[in-house]
Amino acid sequence: MDIVKIIGVGIIAIAISLILKQYKPEFTIYVALACGIIILLMLMDKFKIILTEFATSIANDSGETSIASKIDMSGKVIIIFLSLPIIQALLDTTLKILP
Repeated sequence: MDIVKIIGVGIIAIAISLILKQYKPEFTIYVALACGIIILLMLMDKFKIILTEFATSIANDSGETSIASKIDMSGKVIIIFLSLPIIQALLDTTLKILP
């Protein structure tokens, strides 16, 4: 049902943007930004790790490549730490199978 909410937010943002484009076209960027933030907040619990890619893209688009590389590296470190229990379980299973 989350997709229905996301589609609803998108359609409402499109309608507001089309209305604003007639009178104040410079405000349509704010509608798009607010829509993106609302959708991102709706999906916050669904994907926490993917946010690093999103933040890296934003930093690269704004020309801050050094900040983007640091965000990207921190995301990779978090992924490695989250995968350590899986790697450990895999190694334990492998060691139990080997004579």
